[in-house]
Amino acid sequence: MTSSSQQALLPVLTASIDEIMEQHNAAAEVWNPHDWIAWADGKNYAFLGGEDWDEGQAKGSETVHAALLALLLTKDNLPSYHRLLAMHCPPASEWRPVVGGWTAEDNRHAIALRDYVVVSRTQDPEDLEMRRLHHVMQGYKQNPTALEYGVLDVFALLALHELALVSFIDQLLVDTDDDVLKGILKKIRHDDDVSSQTFAKFLAKAVADDRDAVAAAVDKAVAERQAIGADVQDFDSQFALLGAYSDAEANAAKLRELAGL
Repeated sequence: MTSSSQQALLPVLTASIDEIMEQHNAAAEVWNPHDWIAWADGKNYAFLGGEDWDEGQAKGSETVHAALLALLLTKDNLPSYHRLLAMHCPPASEWRPVVGGWTAEDNRHAIALRDYVVVSRTQDPEDLEMRRLHHVMQGYKQNPTALEYGVLDVFALLALHELALVSFIDQLLVDTDDDVLKGILKKIRHDDDVSSQTFAKFLAKAVADDRDAVAAAVDKAVAERQAIGADVQDFDSQFALLGAYSDAEANAAKLRELAGL
């Protein structure tokens, strides 16, 4: 099904916004990133007369370092995912609660994770900033192929993305022994879990009108899906540590279930 023919289903999806977002808001949790940071553990960096980061301050295993870096950069890349959604669901319309609401909720994740890293000094903050600048500039699907996506393709992609993040965080919760980080991860995980179900509910609404189109969109998302961290440059040796962090088959099965296929 072409992107233009998928767009013909937009009125069906639009009519379901109020119902789906009511369910989303009932399941969502309100939380503030600053509440979850152990600010008393922090200190100034050299620019303000303190001490810059050095390797002796790093905490946790190499696997946890790699996973935290991959998760943070993925969350930093929120603008790319926002653009994909906004291309088909204009924020200046009935879709504002979906597009704007999800973007605002998800934006908390990078804020909390970066504040945690800067305060705890678990990783080099200058390296993280350079990587953020490069990763966000590189973007996700910021090329002409993105124009070939239809609205169902985007909802399937985002639902699967959120499911992948949930399973990724599950493994990171197992591997880290830092209680502050665990608290942040649990909040992010809940948000991502709720969002995966919300995006999938829009797919489920379209099943009655065009089941084949929904199935094709889900198949496309599954075929194109990359593991979290796979798109990070100069990350090969660290990415190799994250084999247990991806559960592609289970996530694909879960998406098909949530979409009503």
